[in-house]
Amino acid sequence: MNLSVGEIIASVSFFAGIITFLFKNYYSFKSNTEAIKSLNKTIEKMNDLIEQLTDDQHVIDTRITSLEQQTKSLWRGHGDLSDRIKSIEKEL
Repeated sequence: MNLSVGEIIASVSFFAGIITFLFKNYYSFKSNTEAIKSLNKTIEKMNDLIEQLTDDQHVIDTRITSLEQQTKSLWRGHGDLSDRIKSIEKEL
């Protein structure tokens, strides 16, 4: 099998192109893998922050409920005092 110089150059260029293509894709794949790992870490951090905010929101909701109950209690106490004052005024 006798190959001409042009065919040899074409064959070498073809195989060099394939090897170059494979190397580029390997490093591109490696780079994409690192980017995906970084993205996963970022998503994990965001999920942790969301969980923390949810916990904080629960604490805030509990405090608001407690303050609402205290306010209602104070208004009931105010009503009781008002009734006592009225009854004392009537006695005078």
